[in-house]
Amino acid sequence: MEKRLYLLLLFGLLSFSPLLAQRPWVLDQIDIPHPYYYREMYVPQLTTGPSSATWSPDGTSLIYSMAGSLWRQKINETTATQITDGPGYDYQPDWSPDGNSVVFVRYDNGAMELHLLDLSTGKTTQLTEGGAVNIDPRFSPDGNSIAFVSTKDTGNFRIWIGSLNNNTLAAKPLSPERTTAIPRYYYGQPDHQLSPSWSPDGKSLVFVTNPDVLHGSGNIYRTQVDNYNPVLLREEETNWRASPDWSPDGKRIIYSSYLGQQWHQLWMTPADEKGYPIAMGYGDFDATHARWSPDGSKIAYISNEHGNTEFYLMDWLTSKKWPLQISEKKYIHPTATIIIRTYDDSKQPTPARLTVRVGDKSYAPDDAWMHGNEVFNREAQKFETYYFHSPGEVKVTIPVGEVKITAWKGFRKANDTSVVAKAGEEKEVAFSWAPSTIPSYHGTWKSADVHVHMNYGGHYRNTPAHLALQAKAEDLDIVYNLVVNKEQRIPDIEYFSVDPDNASDEQTLIMHGQEYHTSFWGHTGLLGMTSNYLLPGYVGYTHTGAESPYPSNTVVADITHDQNGIVGYVHPFETEPDLSQPTSFSLPVDVALGKVDYYEAVGYSDHHISAGVWYKLMNCGFRLAPVGGTDAMANYASLRGPVGLTRAFVKMEEGDERPLHEKFIEGVKKGKTFASNGPLLGFILDNQGPGGDIALAKKGKLSYKGFVRSSVPIDKLEIIQNGKVVKTIALSGDRTTADFTGTLNITTSSWVLLRAHSAPNPEVLDIYPYATTNAVFVNVGGQPIHSAEDADYFLTWIDRIEEAAAAVTTWNTEVEKTRVVIDIKEARKIFEGRK
Repeated sequence: MEKRLYLLLLFGLLSFSPLLAQRPWVLDQIDIPHPYYYREMYVPQLTTGPSSATWSPDGTSLIYSMAGSLWRQKINETTATQITDGPGYDYQPDWSPDGNSVVFVRYDNGAMELHLLDLSTGKTTQLTEGGAVNIDPRFSPDGNSIAFVSTKDTGNFRIWIGSLNNNTLAAKPLSPERTTAIPRYYYGQPDHQLSPSWSPDGKSLVFVTNPDVLHGSGNIYRTQVDNYNPVLLREEETNWRASPDWSPDGKRIIYSSYLGQQWHQLWMTPADEKGYPIAMGYGDFDATHARWSPDGSKIAYISNEHGNTEFYLMDWLTSKKWPLQISEKKYIHPTATIIIRTYDDSKQPTPARLTVRVGDKSYAPDDAWMHGNEVFNREAQKFETYYFHSPGEVKVTIPVGEVKITAWKGFRKANDTSVVAKAGEEKEVAFSWAPSTIPSYHGTWKSADVHVHMNYGGHYRNTPAHLALQAKAEDLDIVYNLVVNKEQRIPDIEYFSVDPDNASDEQTLIMHGQEYHTSFWGHTGLLGMTSNYLLPGYVGYTHTGAESPYPSNTVVADITHDQNGIVGYVHPFETEPDLSQPTSFSLPVDVALGKVDYYEAVGYSDHHISAGVWYKLMNCGFRLAPVGGTDAMANYASLRGPVGLTRAFVKMEEGDERPLHEKFIEGVKKGKTFASNGPLLGFILDNQGPGGDIALAKKGKLSYKGFVRSSVPIDKLEIIQNGKVVKTIALSGDRTTADFTGTLNITTSSWVLLRAHSAPNPEVLDIYPYATTNAVFVNVGGQPIHSAEDADYFLTWIDRIEEAAAAVTTWNTEVEKTRVVIDIKEARKIFEGRK
């Protein structure tokens, strides 16, 4: 009972955290926490390379999904023939046993519905309706039934079995829905069922489910279709990617697993509960979506060994593998070619971010990584914004018609271009960007995304060199790849170094830091460490060796500072903090104790809410440098924005000859920062910029000047003093540019900053445009900045932290608990002194 109380407390606290916060997700009919995990790793995504395949009954051909269409190809030939072309995007085909038809998933009109393709006529028939997410269709061996996964009725992933009769599917759930009493983190309370595969006799299924599994998307089970009674075949965390496939002889299961390594590889296990799995592949890349050939002699699978997705075939007896080559594509409809070139200020080729659309659908070069932005307004656009990064020149095959092209270089947008392409025509389009018009008094600033995950379980295999390309396309000077321990594996641990990555050059600096990934105390970023990565990288994970909530973030910060690194709280708040219940989110404790150097004021959070907490901390006399961190999963096909969506700008001091990464860390320590997801800001108060100090013997007036430059209109440009708007700068014309001067009447010790914000704008791939400078701090008459009201707010918060810590029963030692309690009490004393 005590442990259950602790678990309920822990997971109840997460309502305080951004982890369970709601955003307008692409597929909001799925009612499961953490959409950015299951959506990327389970729900099909648009990629220019193949994503899933099915064998012909005679084993000579494959039909596969690629670039949003279905394609057919003989395995001993190199010509791919397109067999569907929307509307919408088509995925996950399965060939009928009689060879006449293919069932597949079509993403259109905000849903994923099953369709049936008649291979002789090319006609498609919709099989499901109702706006749910229906995926993973598999024909039964006799062709009379289809097993698939649907969110129909509940919003949860459940297997349904449908009887197919005259192109009509009558389906019902495989089993009643089951809910666990375990307070599951990431996965929700209802059990889910994933990835069904039929036994050769058609009587049973092998699939993934998670009954009473605390950490994980599920284990591999089998059950009879007519008598649901799951039998455990393999117990391990499948991470949404297992996709088990039953062998034609009925003896074996092929599936994907990251067992003992950082990447998913193919494994095989017996189809009964008494066997042990064996590895069927090795390598620092993913091998997923395996399918046996009908005679069991070959396995087809998807690999990202070379970055993008590719098809591979493997011989069962010899384990010889080879790629399915595609040298020619035959399209259903006539096509044209667009050549797109992007140039910098000096008219030299430069990487950029491009969106290419014909009608509602997006297109990219065959070798480009397609990314879809996860936050958008479906009332304004049919599909998410898809984009890719160009090295400077690309060639795109598109349907004939009007082609709309958008080009971005980070925060700078080129003019949109539309051209009409005719069949067989080759069109050339060029983009360039005008030089910056930022005032010279602003000085030299370098931009950095301080929160990027180079690899995090996505479709693609990223490398520092490709991450540098992404950064260059986004006009970003520095990327901090935060290596993170994702439960049982650590993507990118092989790259961790305290020195700049070898992929760095004069334009782009790639650095590796760490995200300390505990959701008990809150996630923190660790930058500029000079010694070693910290393991295990999280605390408070039930039924692990890191079940104790020690070390606290306070202790982790001390360890990081001993390495000369800096510490920040990342993706802080998506919802207003709820102080009516216990919370372990330890931000105020660590700020009071001087452990926090920066704060993601613009990040994967609600920027206004995050700013409100930051303002209260500054009202109590504390200083945190505001930075921008995207929390970009840079190898995902479905992104929360590109690398550099939100970023920090740090002022470079003239004459400082130290390496850039050292100057950046020093600039953050001194608070010489501003943070933004689009607008560029400058603000000077009495000749002091962000992070500066001004001393006044008595109250008086101070002059200020500033500017804004933005690619999108700004609704509000405001000067904030001690948390309140004291000046609103008038914006005219297109509301993208302003230069201003004025005076402020300073009567008490204050902090003053400039911020810009707007209503949501689809051209900023975030919830809304937002930017803020750090504050300039003004001391009047030697009196500190203070606020009794805000100090009481944080004292209440600390009381709730103390309640949460007192409820924990899993401390390893009393010494651990005592250390944490002492820190909490010390933080309380400090806030009491700030009233």
